[in-house]
Amino acid sequence: MAPLPAATGSARHNLGAYTVVPGGRWESTGAGLAGTFDKDSTAMSPASFTDVRVQAAVRFSGEPFAGAMRNRGLAPEHGYGGAGSVLLRSSADGSSAYYVNLDPNLREVRVFLLVNGVFNPATGILAKVPLALSQGVSYQLDTAIQGNRITVSVDGVQLIDITDAQFSSGKVGVNVFDGRAAYQDLVVTPL
Repeated sequence: MAPLPAATGSARHNLGAYTVVPGGRWESTGAGLAGTFDKDSTAMSPASFTDVRVQAAVRFSGEPFAGAMRNRGLAPEHGYGGAGSVLLRSSADGSSAYYVNLDPNLREVRVFLLVNGVFNPATGILAKVPLALSQGVSYQLDTAIQGNRITVSVDGVQLIDITDAQFSSGKVGVNVFDGRAAYQDLVVTPL
């Protein structure tokens, strides 16, 4: 992957010429590569990887989202909506992948599987850890997949270390769900 461009007040990432799937809006902002959508939207890398490390400062909007959020009533005291994920070993359309998910509404960090567009709550959550995430705050996410091992650290603290063999290679993406999320200093490193 190419090195990061110089800091200029816009998004700094080496994701490459990403594709937006399935819809939504992604733009370069001072907060980073920012996505807004009322469902799932992913900025997907053009390259595929087997073993990869993804690092980024992840920030969720501190302002109310003007759209009709699907989950506004689930946890209104936790913020305005919006969760974000890094997709590892993803299909080109994001319908099958490991999702490393930060959700300030659920106040959890999770790793879950989406297989052919289907999330099975009984078997799809591979790991989850409670974490008091908030909107308007940046979190340093560091996640890697090497062989069958997936690790997740937030702000320098390792929270998840699991193994799973569902997917062997695929694309990397950054995702927003039901709101707005930004990814700054996004570094994708093949391992």
